[in-house]
Amino acid sequence: MSTTYYVPSGKIPIIGAMVTLVVAAVVPLVMAVPYAVALVYNPSAYLGIVLPGLMGGAIGFGVAKAGTWMKVRNAWALVGVAVLSAMACWLLSWVPWEYFTLSHIGQDIDLQTVLWPPTFLELFAILYENGAWTIGRSGEPVSGFMLLLVWMGEAGIVLVASGVAAWAAGSAGVFCETCERWCKRVSNAFVHGAEAESQITSKLAVGDLGVLTSAPRTQPSAGQWIETAVLYCECGATNTLLVERCLRKVDRRGNARVERKPIVKHALITKAQADWARNGR
Repeated sequence: MSTTYYVPSGKIPIIGAMVTLVVAAVVPLVMAVPYAVALVYNPSAYLGIVLPGLMGGAIGFGVAKAGTWMKVRNAWALVGVAVLSAMACWLLSWVPWEYFTLSHIGQDIDLQTVLWPPTFLELFAILYENGAWTIGRSGEPVSGFMLLLVWMGEAGIVLVASGVAAWAAGSAGVFCETCERWCKRVSNAFVHGAEAESQITSKLAVGDLGVLTSAPRTQPSAGQWIETAVLYCECGATNTLLVERCLRKVDRRGNARVERKPIVKHALITKAQADWARNGR
């Protein structure tokens, strides 16, 4: 018997959609000013490359997480809303950015002047032509076409970071349509050596869960291993197995992180099998 796999229903509850849209609309209003201040007053131009990713990722993850909390099961819809929210924040941040940039370089300017669109555009053109900051030791301000490329790169970073983070938050869970709840997760139910990958995937493809106990067991190590998680619903209607290839990496500073790649993505199992797997037998 071949294994079947969980497929999200893609449903979007009306109330869930409304709450998600409200969150997506409010977040740019809250984050635009802090983001602009961070860009202007950060101590390093290179940090300016990181800040768009942090802002986009935070908004993408937060908006998508709010959507899943409200039982939205359409990851692509969450990605779309989250990306729009992040890009709206980026666009709104131009007003405080211009104000704080001019203040930072010693220009005494009234906030109302920046808020007036014609004046905003005039000041923006001046900053574009003359630059607002320098990079490197030359002391020459970045301006004109090069500054435009920097701004386009910033927009691209925000867009990509928000989309990736939103997808990670919006597509990770398993939803039980019977009791309308997100399934709980038991990580590390089984841990096997990397050499057991083909054996595990081939057996689970035909519904043979016995391989989880017959394959050599191990513990997470400094190298590579196979980790099986159980996602289950308390009503018993929806239960899945998620098998991931895990690789621990250490950067130059000694910081360790684990990269995960699904090799069996949410194979559907029965309640009895989930109870058995949760005990790691």
